[in-house]
Amino acid sequence: MKKNNRKYGVVRRCAVALAALVAVGARGAVDPVAYVREALARGEKTVTVPKGRYVIDTDDTVFFRLKGLDGVTIDFGGSELVCKKRTRYIGLDHCTNTVVRNVTLDMDPLPFSQGVIEKVLPGGAWEVRVLDDYAQPEERAGSDQAYRNVWPLQVYDRTTLETKNWMRAFSGFKMEAIGPCRFRVTGGGNRRGDVGDYCVWRTGETTRKAEVFGIHAEKCQDCRVENVTMYACWGVAFNEHFSSGGVWKNCRLMRRPPETDVRQHSVPRLRSGAHDAFNSRMAGKGPRLENCSFAYHCDDCVNISGYYAVVTEAEGKTARILYKGKTRYGKLLFAGDTLEIMTPEGVSKPEHPKLLAIREDAPQTPSELAWLKTLKLWPRQAEACTDGARVGLDSPGLLAKGDLLIAENKQGNGWALVGCSFGPNRAYGIRIRASHGLVENCTFNRTEGAAAMVGPEYEWFEGGFGNDILFRSNRFIGYEDRTRLYVGGGAAHGKRIPASAHANVKEE
Repeated sequence: MKKNNRKYGVVRRCAVALAALVAVGARGAVDPVAYVREALARGEKTVTVPKGRYVIDTDDTVFFRLKGLDGVTIDFGGSELVCKKRTRYIGLDHCTNTVVRNVTLDMDPLPFSQGVIEKVLPGGAWEVRVLDDYAQPEERAGSDQAYRNVWPLQVYDRTTLETKNWMRAFSGFKMEAIGPCRFRVTGGGNRRGDVGDYCVWRTGETTRKAEVFGIHAEKCQDCRVENVTMYACWGVAFNEHFSSGGVWKNCRLMRRPPETDVRQHSVPRLRSGAHDAFNSRMAGKGPRLENCSFAYHCDDCVNISGYYAVVTEAEGKTARILYKGKTRYGKLLFAGDTLEIMTPEGVSKPEHPKLLAIREDAPQTPSELAWLKTLKLWPRQAEACTDGARVGLDSPGLLAKGDLLIAENKQGNGWALVGCSFGPNRAYGIRIRASHGLVENCTFNRTEGAAAMVGPEYEWFEGGFGNDILFRSNRFIGYEDRTRLYVGGGAAHGKRIPASAHANVKEE
């Protein structure tokens, strides 16, 4: 028995040593980017990265570029990836039945800075000093070159570390360098902030090309992203574009706890993401989110919609339309699509014609741009509608100047949010412009805007209408004097759409 015990002890010590060796290899010798790329090149359908904590960099604008995969699983095995470039972590492009799972994602340097308000001047101007352990190279040099797009600058209470000002922006907002790691902040609609409070603002790559979106699925079908925790991102955290049937399970966007941070900070991180947590645009079949959690980011938790094209002239069965440049958004309409039509007054026309033909036409004209600017769109939306097309419908007389067109099969209809947690965050908990949806067993926690907003928005050219939506068994925290569910939307010229424009939106 003693001999066997000694033999067991030797075996156990060898096993421990081997495990330690594997751990060292995973932390140092293995390059997970190359590991995944080489395994895919060999045709492997299941790629499992050795578990470890990796610090990685790339000359590309995407760390893991996954293109054209079918039936592949990328399992990071619970690894943590600390990325040295502020760019996209994972990009899925034209993938089918592909799974990405089991990974924690973070950035160092961070895509944001934190500072402290040292002076409050007349008119609500601030003098802000960057905290040394959050300073970026351009801040140390005293340059203001990178401070033209810091949206949004936010303020957190110096004692509670909770949000005091979700967004100081617009209305003449300006952030100017007055010395190394020191800035003067002026303008902005919300100027709430006191001496000693902490400011957070966005920073990004200034010397290398980079991509927005943390994980992005482009024109993918039935793909899954599971068990992913993201502590920092540049742009939308989890994003799908022209995809269908996506499932996002146990995905989290959260500010990193100080006890696990990759660096010791004098003040804990106060922000997670720089935009929406989850964004679905132009989905065929809408996304399903299960047990996801999003908090302390800069915009909506969930945003599901399609894009509108705007009619500039119409006659009989034909019309000229403008839409946002295809280099960014892709073509919005295709022959055979069934269309939903929204008038400038925010009315959904009862007719749903079929698009028989579409062909490219001349780009936006100066007179069309001038007319678009009269509609009271969100800034730069008029300028973004650069591309023109001619369309032919199966029915005459349905279209008029100012109408918006959207394909019914590219709004994200058939979506579901189950068991998720939303907030605290700036803007809405969920922002829905799609039909046939379910929100069940979700928690909404002190979102800045309404917990849920249902309805199209003319000013953004984002739709469509939200019909046949069920809210069931949800929990709302901190909405005693605020709106939980807003059903309506925005028409042209800043007018509001009534709840009666939508059908069968219920709360149980």
